[in-house]
Amino acid sequence: MKHLVINADDFGINAGVNRSILRAYRLGLLKSASILADGPMFEEVARLVIENPGLDIGVHMALRGGPRVSLAFFLRGEMTLREIRRDWRAQIERVLSRGLIPSHLNTHQHVHLFPPLFRLALDLALEFNIPFLRVPSAAPMDALRQCVLDRRPRTLLLTPLLVSCGSLGRLAKTSGVRVADCTLGLLEAGAMGARRFGTILRSVPEGISELVLHLGEESAESRSGYSRGFRLDEPEALAAEAAHWVSALGLCVTSYRELAAARRAVLA
Repeated sequence: MKHLVINADDFGINAGVNRSILRAYRLGLLKSASILADGPMFEEVARLVIENPGLDIGVHMALRGGPRVSLAFFLRGEMTLREIRRDWRAQIERVLSRGLIPSHLNTHQHVHLFPPLFRLALDLALEFNIPFLRVPSAAPMDALRQCVLDRRPRTLLLTPLLVSCGSLGRLAKTSGVRVADCTLGLLEAGAMGARRFGTILRSVPEGISELVLHLGEESAESRSGYSRGFRLDEPEALAAEAAHWVSALGLCVTSYRELAAARRAVLA
């Protein structure tokens, strides 16, 4: 069976992105989004999720200072592991304090794939009983290939983070935290488009896959928090593509919450 979690990142980064994610959910494009708990629109996001209980959520943990803060801050010694653990725990607790139950964890700019930070994310998933943690299935050579095809140097930034993904995935599984068998869309972030989205849908393998989206509108408001040239996809175009291929390919669009519930039912 091909189980596909289509997940939108950056829920809470700005009002335009929030509207786009909600439209995607109502169009049936996705059932899952990851909340930027220290984002400027968090309270609005919490309200939207409560009003739309079928939308599954996870925590999109970010380094202190907002979405533009990168791993370089940690590597330069501007923040410690202790501080990051404290900040990430506070972000999870903020989501929980609004009565929201996250089914998955991931991080802004995928910084948790740096091994010392991965251990923090894994420990927090175990501490808060969060069943899924994002570990990409892409290899470093995939990032290099995509960089050449798209002529986008930013894709190269993922290369060092992908080196350890195989061992990180095994560590998560042996610790009792689940990871998707395949993660799609990471290398296409900021350059997706409906045609490439359809191509990715046709490549979904058997098992559990996550397809990561970055949704938004053609507006300055929606682009707030993103680097220049980063493309956000409007949900209507992707929903039309999904409506064709999901049925034709027999894909089961689901969420991590639904997958966790199915596992609990089997084990009961």
